[in-house]
Amino acid sequence: MCARQKQRWRWLWIRLPAVAVGCALLWPLVRAPYVLHVGRTCGVVIPILSHAEVRVNDVTLSDRLQFDLTVRPPDNSPPLRLKPAIRSALYGLGLITFIALVLALPDVPWRRRVTRALLGIVVLHVIQILTGLFDVFMGLAGDSKVPWPGDTISDLFPVERYFETRDYLSLLVAQVMPVLLWLVIFVYPIRRKGTGAAPRRPHQSRPSERSRRRSQRMTR
Repeated sequence: MCARQKQRWRWLWIRLPAVAVGCALLWPLVRAPYVLHVGRTCGVVIPILSHAEVRVNDVTLSDRLQFDLTVRPPDNSPPLRLKPAIRSALYGLGLITFIALVLALPDVPWRRRVTRALLGIVVLHVIQILTGLFDVFMGLAGDSKVPWPGDTISDLFPVERYFETRDYLSLLVAQVMPVLLWLVIFVYPIRRKGTGAAPRRPHQSRPSERSRRRSQRMTR
């Protein structure tokens, strides 16, 4: 990597705070549709993974993303009305981190920047949907006051371990995962291209024996 490219990479860390602040100021404009899409997609999957018949009545957003569920237990007891809620700030933090890193990155053509950014946003969105499902099911299974009949996720992952590691999982999704996506999609290809093998010099053909004799005769 040449000195000019190194200087541009140093400018990345100078531009990044300003870009992150700009993305944070624009986040309220897209917060509601983005987070509600996460919640409604979770609402489609919740009945599939539950051990009982579950109907999602509504998904609303205030400070938290709240679900309105009607659960029919397997023993034909009266239906239950449950309203689990999960934190919504983590979704914005992860998206802002990724987009700020993408916009502050130097030496990337804008067409490639946009296409790879869309790929990263889709991957991050899927991860956030899975995280939302995880939070909903674990919150229901871990609440002793809620007669939750069970689900596939809480059967596979211990509920006690979830509450012990919840803060670390939130940090992983909101901070670590966007940076890893940025490194894999953007930085690694640029570094690999910059450290490629040097171009070979064009092959120069050696003069034949006949041309060498002819040149010797002309010099005599």
